[in-house]
Amino acid sequence: MTIQKSYLLLGRLPASKLFDSIRAKHSITHIPTKGIPRNEIISQIQALPQKSYTCVAILSETQQLYPINKELLGSLKVECLCKVGAGFDAIDVDYFTSTGTWVANAPEAVRIPTAEWAVALILATFKGLVLADKNVKSNMWRDGLGLRSNLVGTTLGIVGLGAIGKVRHEKT
Repeated sequence: MTIQKSYLLLGRLPASKLFDSIRAKHSITHIPTKGIPRNEIISQIQALPQKSYTCVAILSETQQLYPINKELLGSLKVECLCKVGAGFDAIDVDYFTSTGTWVANAPEAVRIPTAEWAVALILATFKGLVLADKNVKSNMWRDGLGLRSNLVGTTLGIVGLGAIGKVRHEKT
């Protein structure tokens, strides 16, 4: 007999066939976090009838939960804690490892979206998109835009070529 794994998911749920298949086979408890203050989420966690989880996953839209520490999850027994994103700066790793909890992150989950946002913000800045948007909304779409340079012949330097700076999109 297989023991069913239990997951506590905090944040925005992913929409995918893989997630749907996991949900069909395992016990999933979900607490949405968007727009909910940390103290209310702590109260919801403390009120959970189940006190032991195979994994607690910190997903998207969870910045108000930081720091992820004893105050947030101390009432639970957790085998694995995983946060979507790079780095462990938001997690009290010392506390969780002292309780026997395995701590992980998922930097690949944010690598491509972060690179895409970086490119979008660079293009928006280069082309004056914020000013153009403001002027269009004020019914002054021709005022103050001037002639912006084209990107052709422009060089962009990347400082600190880490995982995000190495993202390359290829057609599939």
